[in-house]
Amino acid sequence: MVTAWIGLGLGLASAVVWGTGDFAGGLATRKARPFQVVAVVSLVGFFTLLAISVLSGASLPVASDWGWAIGAGVAGAIGVTALYRGLAMGAAAIVAPTVAVVGAAVPVFVGMLLQGLPSMGQAAGFIVGSLGIWLVSASPELRGGGAWAWRSGRASASAASSFCWHRCRTRTCSVHWRLPRRPGHWSPSWR
Repeated sequence: MVTAWIGLGLGLASAVVWGTGDFAGGLATRKARPFQVVAVVSLVGFFTLLAISVLSGASLPVASDWGWAIGAGVAGAIGVTALYRGLAMGAAAIVAPTVAVVGAAVPVFVGMLLQGLPSMGQAAGFIVGSLGIWLVSASPELRGGGAWAWRSGRASASAASSFCWHRCRTRTCSVHWRLPRRPGHWSPSWR
């Protein structure tokens, strides 16, 4: 029982931290270009990860994992840039749920091809989430930027799924891979 409460607390804390980071990134992109914001955030993350790696004595990933790491980094940068672009447009009501549902749907479809159908509860969640995105996108107040926000959200979610796919192709599981993993992102069980 205690483990469940710890998991719940850590999950909520993680959501607050990631949500705050995404909110701050969206605000920052209203004053600077999304690519510039992502570059600064990536540099801060890189040096933080480097410090943690050095202090923990972690070894570098094996040479065969570097290609996957580069692919994950490019996909992650594209995804965050698209997310920040959508948030900067003031369309968070479209972008955020689109990223959540599409970001979860892409791995589910891949999983369906490789492992079988999702449970009824999971399928119902995707239907309800998709309906919610459609209802928000169809509101008259958001029609002007709705299509662009929808595309931005889809691009961000697809890139985030690609990031996780690249990450899961590696053979090592060191601190270098654990830190950038976002909660709720895909980690296939067939690996």
